[in-house]
Amino acid sequence: EDLFTNDKFDTLKGSTNQGAIDEAQAAVNKLPAGAEKDRLQDLVNKAKDLLKKKEEAEKEQADAKKKVEDLFTDNKFDTLKGSTNQAAVDEAQAAVNKLPAGAEKDRLQNLVNKAKDLLKKKEEAEKEQADAKKKVEDLFTDNKFDTLKGSTNQAAVDEAEAAVNKLPAGAEKDRLQDLVNKAKDLLKKKEEAEKEQADAKKKVEDLFTDNKFDTLKGSTNQAAVDEAQA
Repeated sequence: EDLFTNDKFDTLKGSTNQGAIDEAQAAVNKLPAGAEKDRLQDLVNKAKDLLKKKEEAEKEQADAKKKVEDLFTDNKFDTLKGSTNQAAVDEAQAAVNKLPAGAEKDRLQNLVNKAKDLLKKKEEAEKEQADAKKKVEDLFTDNKFDTLKGSTNQAAVDEAEAAVNKLPAGAEKDRLQDLVNKAKDLLKKKEEAEKEQADAKKKVEDLFTDNKFDTLKGSTNQAAVDEAQA
């Protein structure tokens, strides 16, 4: 009877362990057959069952605690491990769901909720980084990053820069910003070259009366030819 908290015999004492039950069983075994032996044997069986359930519950709680806390890098619980993904969070949630209501279940559920939130933010950040990487690298013809695509214009460069601006400080943001700066410089040089070409084309073609280019305009003189040459 000392295995239990009271004479309802439905709750084990905190001190009741396998050793105590084995000792009680050995004492019952010594008794002569009869109603009292049967009653005590039933209580020992009940104690065995309650201890088994208690140990299973403790194991489930320890398992849930490990699965939840292992989502994080340390016991500050503010940073997820690199290996923490949706499957790991789901597994931790399932383990918490098995627990009986109580302070520990509430604590672990709060940590799972925190992990879900951090994972969502991490995935959003990874998506933004992948988006910025694509927009920046797509400005160039290849991964030498020394030639712009023909389609790269000021709008494309501005869009890439806006995507980089959203990123958190770090090596990848610095790398992408350097590429954006390079693209700006190449675009400026390209636009200057196109402007010079258009200017030269106009000056040369303006020496002639039409696009047969076989008759000079009356205004064409040496100075105009020299300017076109330059």
